[in-house]
Amino acid sequence: MAIDVFAALDLHQNPIIGGVFDSGATFPTTPVVGQPFVLTPSNVASYWNGTLWVTMATSAANKFVATIGDNSSLSYTVTHGLGTLDTVESVYMIATGLEIVTVIRHLTVGTTSFTFTVPPALNAVRVVIMA
Repeated sequence: MAIDVFAALDLHQNPIIGGVFDSGATFPTTPVVGQPFVLTPSNVASYWNGTLWVTMATSAANKFVATIGDNSSLSYTVTHGLGTLDTVESVYMIATGLEIVTVIRHLTVGTTSFTFTVPPALNAVRVVIMA
């Protein structure tokens, strides 16, 4: 059962044991500076620095994976929440594992667009974004 606390909690440098970060499919709309959060689609922990969500990377291999394709669209924007423009992308056909040539554009520190010359079939393409 949750207990609402409306004041600062001073633990006098004692550790929090068994605690977990708040998590969800999208970042909170009204975060406060220092607030930690785990974005569940990518399972990447981030914190709010007052301007943007910053990835709390423990290794250089933070990864986000998405399946795209709808038989009609040429362009897809993928929200990865990795907190950086410094990403490496892999785009391939799920059925064959063959890489696909696509135009990749880093829109923000949390979104990347993929543009194809032919619309990918329904759920036929996998994009892997690593930070």
